[in-house]
Amino acid sequence: MNENQRQELRRLAELSSDIIGDNENNVKYRFIIPFLESFGYDKNLDFEHAAQGNRIDIFIDTISGHCILIEAKSYDRNLDDYLPQLKRYCDEKRPILAMICNGEQIRLYSPFWRKPDFSDTLIYSISRHDLLDDHIVSRVEAILSKEFLENNTIIENIEKREKEITDVTKMLDSLSADYQLEISAIESSIHNIENQILSFQSQIDSQKEQVTNKKHEVEHKIEKLKNEHFFFIPQPQETNLTLPTPSRNETGRRQLGRKGYELFDDYLIPIIRLIKSGVSHTEAFHKIAKELDVTYQTANAQCTIRFGNISTADFVNLIKTNKIKSYMKEMFPDRIDEIEKEL
Repeated sequence: MNENQRQELRRLAELSSDIIGDNENNVKYRFIIPFLESFGYDKNLDFEHAAQGNRIDIFIDTISGHCILIEAKSYDRNLDDYLPQLKRYCDEKRPILAMICNGEQIRLYSPFWRKPDFSDTLIYSISRHDLLDDHIVSRVEAILSKEFLENNTIIENIEKREKEITDVTKMLDSLSADYQLEISAIESSIHNIENQILSFQSQIDSQKEQVTNKKHEVEHKIEKLKNEHFFFIPQPQETNLTLPTPSRNETGRRQLGRKGYELFDDYLIPIIRLIKSGVSHTEAFHKIAKELDVTYQTANAQCTIRFGNISTADFVNLIKTNKIKSYMKEMFPDRIDEIEKEL
């Protein structure tokens, strides 16, 4: 390719859509023909070549036993829509190379490349602006130049490009598979850490409740002693035990787990009532967790681990078989009247 031809390609790359025009003939005469001339072809091309009752826009007839066909489409049309048409022409004419262009995108196909689908025979897809890149132009020249078509080098160059695509595709598949293994391992680690965090949060919420219960217990005993002995006993100074609480995460979710909730009144009774009313245990745990501003796991743990260390299935079964009241009375013998009233 001489410098004049290279300059012409640079000029084509800089054309505006208005200059090219918005119909098929404009694309053909204002862009595709000068484009082909830059690769050594003259203006004496075969236009509107007959094929299956239709017309191939440009047909480069047999040179060294090979031919090339070119289809022009209106500016910026979706070329995918015209691949079936291009394939039909290729099946009839058996070209060594097929090109389709809409003035913005240039695609080159190798019809003899054995692939399951014609679209897979694509060996180059470049934009008009890529013609400013000398490296890209030299690659296209190797498979499109009239010189290489005449001396049969085009076959070797096309096969070389096909092998390059095959090798790179294998490398991409291998690279993707290797990284997917690493990604899966990291995701598994994240899942394990999240489960640990949920477990720790449940423990934190449980121990916070223990702190609250202990405070209530000591207050009750102090009050009882004062009343029994008619004696003033100074109230011990409250010790504010600071427990670690999870900070807001990157998504800004609010912190969960507040102090002061009771197993009996705040968790068991509301959740049992919901399940007895027909709500699923999952929905019941979610509802109470939301109302108390704790995690789902915390609500679940209150009704299983802290409630006699039973499973979720056992908890639900006790409710559905109407054995929950008896079980509750064994767990809370001092609250039998409340259990009868509430359940």
